[in-house]
Amino acid sequence: MELAPLTLEEHLLIAIKSTIVSGSWLFAYLSLKVLPITIVAPIRASGPVWVLMGGALWLGQVPDALSLLAFFTTLGGYFWFTRHGAEEGIHWIKNPWVLCILAGTFLGVGSALFDAYLMQERHIHPMAVQLHFSIYMVPVQGAFLLLCRWLRPEQTPFQWRWSIPLVGITLFIVDAFYFFALVDETAYIALVSALRRGSLIIAFFWGGWWLKEKNMASKRKPVVMVMAGLAGLALASSI
Repeated sequence: MELAPLTLEEHLLIAIKSTIVSGSWLFAYLSLKVLPITIVAPIRASGPVWVLMGGALWLGQVPDALSLLAFFTTLGGYFWFTRHGAEEGIHWIKNPWVLCILAGTFLGVGSALFDAYLMQERHIHPMAVQLHFSIYMVPVQGAFLLLCRWLRPEQTPFQWRWSIPLVGITLFIVDAFYFFALVDETAYIALVSALRRGSLIIAFFWGGWWLKEKNMASKRKPVVMVMAGLAGLALASSI
């Protein structure tokens, strides 16, 4: 695949992707500031099951019986977490931060499906997508930041930390691997998304070990259920 110059339409498509991702990150970060990471991470990890359904409807990647079983297994683990959230005073229907992480998750699903379209249908080089995506993120994220500072100036002070560029560099490297994985037209977007969300394990143990979050013992079972669903989805997509 050659790194050819992008057309105006392709620039517009990547700009749309940048807006979708910015919205996803904004909602996810807002919820993470309030909710325990051991609640946020499993909800975020449920994205691949929705990607599976979206891939079937939009890209014609029809799920088989094992994929559907994995879908409902992950969904069951997801709803299991609602009980643990209630034990911590989190009402899943009324809590605005839960709605934020749900919005961020579904926007992330839309971004994943859009990625598959850009590289498998439009055949845009992954480095071209990543380069222009990173550039367009600056004005989009900047606009979100200015809006937040205008609406709530007292809650958006800026504090420099070395973790800021470290997060950016890490995201850039991870996205490079992710985009190149999607170049292969036989790569199912549900499989790639499921493998990517294996980070749930790291987030869960980080929340228990470093952040000392509550009810870790009871949360292990739904986490295992979610991971089993993601593993089943990965297995079904690779057969």
